[in-house]
Order: sequence, then structure tokens, then C-alpha cells
Amino acid sequence: ATECVDCPPGQYQGNTGAIACLSCEAGTFNPNPGATECVDCPPGQYQGNTGAIACLNCEAGSFNPNPGATECVDCPPGQYQGNTGAIACLNCEAGTFNPNPGAIVCNDCPPGKYQPLEGAVACLNCEAGTFNPDPGATECENCPPGKYQPTVGAVLCQNCPTGTYASMNGQVNCETCEPGSVAPFSGSALCVDCMPPDFSFCPTVPAVDNDPGLCEANVIVP
Repeated sequence: ATECVDCPPGQYQGNTGAIACLSCEAGTFNPNPGATECVDCPPGQYQGNTGAIACLNCEAGSFNPNPGATECVDCPPGQYQGNTGAIACLNCEAGTFNPNPGAIVCNDCPPGKYQPLEGAVACLNCEAGTFNPDPGATECENCPPGKYQPTVGAVLCQNCPTGTYASMNGQVNCETCEPGSVAPFSGSALCVDCMPPDFSFCPTVPAVDNDPGLCEANVIVP
């Protein structure tokens, strides 16, 4: 031969007097002829094969923070990555969660649950006395006066039955009216005194057609 030949793209030769070129190792690449070395794949990319002329972007749901990678790593539970070529994953936002590796999105917490922290793998049940009707909540709301909720994970609160009341926020049960008083409607926040002379009628709260309501049986002491 009267002249030497350049190593093709994907190969290299760092020595003189060579009879052959070498393939770029996995994790490296070379797009040009006549190279004396190959270049590490940059962070966010990888190459699992030898003799590569280019590197590949990490797929969505994975990442690589280091140069010269032969593969990318799945995002861990509690994190996600929706883009390709990522060098890091993102924490799930508050109100969302992800229990699986390799996620491209996080899921909203369902109604009845909440999550105040970032990077969650699960959501928390609303505590008894609280509720949440919406997805993606970061907190649950207290049941208002007149309502209660004895169970966890509730999407709504329940009205106190007639004859009982809840005067405070966040109650897990309702209280029975004292003798001589009554809660004439469901969802009462207080009891009202029965009216003399015979203590058999109670005022309505609020008034309905200005008619008094009859006291519940076994609630008053005549």
C-alpha cells in the first residue's frame, strides 16, 4: 500500500503502525473518520453497543447523570421524568404519588386521600372527622359543624341524625341532645330547648313555614 486509510466512524486507533482499527467501546462513540480515540457519551445519553457513531438519549422515565454510560437507570418510585435525555428525575409534586419505577408521570391522589409531601410513593387516607372530595389534594378538610365522619378515607361528611348534633369542626361522631332539648333536623350544629308549657314542641331551626317541630321521642323529659 502506498498510503494508510483513516479509521472509519465508530472506530479509532491511538497507536502508529497499526494494521487495523478498534471499535469504540460501549458507552463511547465517534462520528468522524481518522479518530485516535472515542468520546464518552454525555450525561443524559448512553450506548450499549460497540462501534457506535452516536449515543442514544435516555428514554422518558429514565436518567443518567454520568458520562460513558452503557445504560440509563429507571426513575425510582416517588419520582418521574417525562422528557428524554434526562440527567435526573423529578420528585412527584405534593398531592400526587408514584409507586413504580420508570414513571413518566405521577398520579393524583384520589378523593378521600391526600399527600402534603413531594416524592411520595403513596397517598394518605383522610383522618376520621375529615374529608376530601377532589383528586390531587395536599390536605383534607374538617367536617363542618352539624356533620361528622367516623371512618378514614372519606370523600364526604355525614349529617348528624335528627336528635343529635355536632357543634365543632372535625367531629368523628354526633352527640345526643340533653333532656329537655332537641335537634329537630338532621345536620344540626346545636340543640334547642323545648317550649313550655308541656315541653312537647320545639322551635324549628331554621324556621320552616313558621311551624314548630315535634320533639323526637325519648329525647325530652316532660
